[in-house]
Amino acid sequence: MDLNDFGSKLIGQLSRIANSMEVLENVAKGGKGDVVASTTGKTETGETAAAKKKREAEEAKAAKAAADAANAPKADRPAVNKALVSLKDTVSKEAAQAVYQKYGYTAMSKIEEKDFDAILADAEAALAAAQNGANDDGDDDL
Repeated sequence: MDLNDFGSKLIGQLSRIANSMEVLENVAKGGKGDVVASTTGKTETGETAAAKKKREAEEAKAAKAAADAANAPKADRPAVNKALVSLKDTVSKEAAQAVYQKYGYTAMSKIEEKDFDAILADAEAALAAAQNGANDDGDDDL
């Protein structure tokens, strides 16, 4: 064994000892003890830095998918169509068109999923206003 070989092995051993001391310190403080060893490239839990990074990326992707699902529209196309047709039948075709044209659509079939909730709410509000107007015949006598 030459001096360079001995020196590099010594540095490797010292790095492992230092890493082990960091892990012990983290565990003593209530941590997990996942300090990356500079010589092995693995955490004390046996996971490589690349595997840890991949796992964290997958967890982030799953969290984003869950957030997207939570933000997904509650309404679907049949519910939107039903509300717009009810508005057309109750009030007028122009009233129904005004609801979806407000969002930049030229036809019911072109309404995108991202706008389902808003258009459904507007159509239901317009329908409710029309029905309340029909119930209010102007006769205020009691």
